[in-house]
Amino acid sequence: MRFPSKADCLKSLKRAGLHPASVIDVGVHTGTPDLMAAFPKAHHLLVEPEAAHAEAIEAAYRDIPHTLVAAAASDRDGTAELTAEHRGGRSEVTHSRLEAVKGRSDTGAAREVRLARLDRLVEDAGLSGPYLLKIDTDGHELEVLAGAQQTLRDSAIVIIEAPLHALTERAAALEAAGLRLFDIIDLAYYHDTLSQVDLVFLNPALADPDAVNPWRNPDFDWRAWRQLEPWTSVFDPVRRLEAGLRRRAALALRRARTGTPRS
Repeated sequence: MRFPSKADCLKSLKRAGLHPASVIDVGVHTGTPDLMAAFPKAHHLLVEPEAAHAEAIEAAYRDIPHTLVAAAASDRDGTAELTAEHRGGRSEVTHSRLEAVKGRSDTGAAREVRLARLDRLVEDAGLSGPYLLKIDTDGHELEVLAGAQQTLRDSAIVIIEAPLHALTERAAALEAAGLRLFDIIDLAYYHDTLSQVDLVFLNPALADPDAVNPWRNPDFDWRAWRQLEPWTSVFDPVRRLEAGLRRRAALALRRARTGTPRS
C-alpha cells in the first residue's frame, strides 16, 4: 500500500526515472534521512544558518557528497537576526526563525546570520542539475522562493513544507513559477487537526507530471487504483488482528445458522 510519506513519494519518482544530480536542502536542521537514503550519490548542498546543528550535520553526511553552507536562504543578500527555540521541552534546538527586528527567544539573544539568495549559493557551489530542492525554513519559504528563480528553473522536483494556513499561498507561488503539484505527503496532525503537510511539485520542463497521471494514460488499469484506507485498519496490527477475528467469528456464525460445512 502506497503511504503518503516522503520515502514512498521518492520511490515513486525514482521509478518514474527521476534521479537528480544534486539535492539542495534548505533548512536541513540536522539532516534529512529520506533524501539521504534515496539519493546517496547525489551531491547535497546543505543550507543551515543554525550553528548548533553543524556538528550533527557533518556526522550524518560523512559518507555522502555534500557542501554545508552556514547561511539563511532568502530573497536578498545581507544579514538578519536568527532566534532559536526549544519546543516541547526538548533540550536541543528544534526550530530557528528569522526576525525582522532584534529580539529574544527561549535560547537567549538573537544572533546575526548571513542572508543569501539561493541562486547565489547554488552558483557558488557549482552544482550539476537537475536538482531536487527541499525547503523547510519555519516560515521563510516565500522569501527563499523569491531568491531562487534560476534554481527553480533547474529543479526537477521541489518539496516545500506548508502549514495549513500557508498551504495555498506556497502552492500558488510554485504554480506561478511553472511547476505542477505531484503529491501531498507527511501529513501532520496536532490534537487530531491537520496542522501541516509537505507539497511535492514537478517541473514539466524537466519531469513529466503526466507519466503517472491515470487520466492521461490510455491503458488505464483498475488493478493499479488504490485508495488509502483508515490507518487503524491498515497499519495498526492489533486492530487488524481484532478485525480478522471478528470476520472469522461472523463467518463461523453464518455457517452454524445455515449448516454450511467448512471448506
